Amino acid sequence: MIVLTPKQRQCLEAVRAEIGSGNVPTLRRLADRLSVKAITTVQRSLQKLEQRGAIRRVPGISGGIELMPIGNAIAAKANLFAENLEFSK
Repeated sequence: MIVLTPKQRQCLEAVRAEIGSGNVPTLRRLADRLSVKAITTVQRSLQKLEQRGAIRRVPGISGGIELMPIGNAIAAKANLFAENLEFSK
């Protein structure tokens, strides 16, 4: 099982949301979605996600990020959890 920090989980969900909306998940778009100013914060989170096998980065392509099956499952679970929290309010 892959264990992610809350920030890594947020980054993974941001990647999933960008891909799901038909956008290319560039570092700038992900930083904007995560409300962070430093691109390096996003780069570090993506590196950790790749090390854990949640995503695969395609070298030489801007926004070249693929969700791996386990990463997609984690992001879906995080999204479902967030929806349940909103519903219970």
